Amino acid sequence: MPNVVDPQAPASLSIPENSTELVGFSDPEVPLLLQQVSEIAQHQQQLGQDADLIYQGFMEELGPAEQALLQLKCQQLTHLIGFVADKSLVDQEHQTLVTWLIQDITTLGEHVFIPQDQEQQLWRELTETFLGYCQRKGGIPDGQTLANLQQLLVKLTGVETRFDTGLLLELMAQPDGLQAVLDDCNQGEEAEGSHDSESQDTANKQDDTELADRLFKNKKIAKIYKRLASLLHPDKEPNETDKQVKQVLMQQLADAKKNRDVLTLLRLYQSHGDTQTTLDQVTSNDLATWLKQQGVQLSQIYQQTLIADTPKMWAWRRFGHSNTPVEQQLKQQLKQLEKTKVQLKQFVDQVTGPAQLRVALQQRNIAEKK
Repeated sequence: MPNVVDPQAPASLSIPENSTELVGFSDPEVPLLLQQVSEIAQHQQQLGQDADLIYQGFMEELGPAEQALLQLKCQQLTHLIGFVADKSLVDQEHQTLVTWLIQDITTLGEHVFIPQDQEQQLWRELTETFLGYCQRKGGIPDGQTLANLQQLLVKLTGVETRFDTGLLLELMAQPDGLQAVLDDCNQGEEAEGSHDSESQDTANKQDDTELADRLFKNKKIAKIYKRLASLLHPDKEPNETDKQVKQVLMQQLADAKKNRDVLTLLRLYQSHGDTQTTLDQVTSNDLATWLKQQGVQLSQIYQQTLIADTPKMWAWRRFGHSNTPVEQQLKQQLKQLEKTKVQLKQFVDQVTGPAQLRVALQQRNIAEKK
């Protein structure tokens, strides 16, 4: 879709802006749509600015400590996975340990600073160790064991499906078949995802582009662009400060033409045009349709940004909603991180055998019940 750029000049702008409406529309719905789409674009811009500031503060204050903590957590989980194959654990202890590992690796994977391949390696180690335990144990697995393997395969493959019980039993008897299962899942997911996303994206882009092209070919909109190109040309400006401002505005105009962004074009003309003009009924109707499309797409982008799995938006979700100043939140979090790092180091040093693990399992059960 065309990029919607907020055509605001720098704070030092000395070029006067118009206070009267220069562009009229035969469709009375267009002014309201222009306002709504502009507000959505401004919200998106503000969200990006807020997230940038929070992320910058987060990285400066917590970045190294957070990443060090994650590596300690990975060491703890790897340490615990080694106990999954321990024959001295009774069934209930074993089930509790596997549940603990599934919960903690899932939580770890939600952290944006953990590399995906490192998370996958933990799932792979746990699944292989669990299958080895099942093979050595033999007999008929209970429902919880099958449920655990089902959950591990979903986590490892990323495929939200229910694996056949026969396949689960076969893997428990022959763990070497795990790689073949992973290969089959990866091939099926890639083929399905690629086809669906490409066909939908292509259809949306074609509809959007055709309408935007038609609008820019309209005589009056083309005239608006040419008039702005003349009014905003920096070479015609003798004042050096205003010349710099016009260079910014001229770049926004050029981007609007390149991206077929009618919204930015009209907003620039409203602010810096010099004559009134009215778009006919057909053009106004096309513009209304285009604005509705932009409004829907921008709203979707805004919602996707809110939940985006990126470091910047992760930090914004974590620290951007409290009444407590961000700087104070970061300092408090740093203290908690240092405390947790000490606890993880102590855990790995102290839990060296089944006896110590049993104590840790009991402590975790007590903590979860509180």
